[in-house]
Amino acid sequence: MSAFSAPEHALHAPAFEIFRGDRVPCFESPRRVEVVLAELVARGHEIRRPASDSRALLAQVHTPTAWAATASSTTRPSRSRACALTTSDYLALGARLARLKVPTVLVLEGGYAAAELGANAANVLEAFADA
Repeated sequence: MSAFSAPEHALHAPAFEIFRGDRVPCFESPRRVEVVLAELVARGHEIRRPASDSRALLAQVHTPTAWAATASSTTRPSRSRACALTTSDYLALGARLARLKVPTVLVLEGGYAAAELGANAANVLEAFADA
């Protein structure tokens, strides 16, 4: 199965973020994408660069106002909260999505299970392809 990634992700590397009013090291980093890509490659998946630039489409689904509201929200979960899913749950998730038999684009939003991110992403893709 092919996964798409662009090296421009490394350009998004803020030095800090504001979490509940405090300046903290930024949780999202280019390293998180590298973890996912390394796991996918280790499992034999092809990493491809997108053939077209879709940034113009982002305005249709993400407005600056929505981003500002999300970024300033104090209701997002604490970083100390454990993820409710286990890595094996992502196998079931991929299979369930495939059984829907509809055109599907899988987009990874990493969440906070940083250590398991690569395995979780690979499990969804592989279970989807196998189903």
